Amino acid sequence: MTDTRDAPGKTIEWESVVPTFHSRLRAPKKPPRPSDGAIVQAQRSWDGRVNEDGETEHVMRHRFATEEMAQIAADELKRAGYYTEPETTVTVTVDPDNAGDKRIIAWLAGGKRGRKAD
Repeated sequence: MTDTRDAPGKTIEWESVVPTFHSRLRAPKKPPRPSDGAIVQAQRSWDGRVNEDGETEHVMRHRFATEEMAQIAADELKRAGYYTEPETTVTVTVDPDNAGDKRIIAWLAGGKRGRKAD
């Protein structure tokens, strides 16, 4: 590293620097926004539904017409967690019963996980 004390004209007048404080070094990156429908479904999973026994259920399932539609939905739901309130992690499972039907997906919005979780 170069010693700037000996370099004329290359010093910083630190007394004149007025920085501001922030909570992060960089803003978090969000994936591309999925469709509004995917965000609504992820939010519904987070909010849950109370069943007859008084227990809250959060896992949702759906059978799509084709495997391609199921894969598109799975990709959108994974991104949707970034846009729920609060921000969540959406876990998606294709063919949750291991029955060979790749048109069925199940998803669950849970607490934010990973290194970017606050």
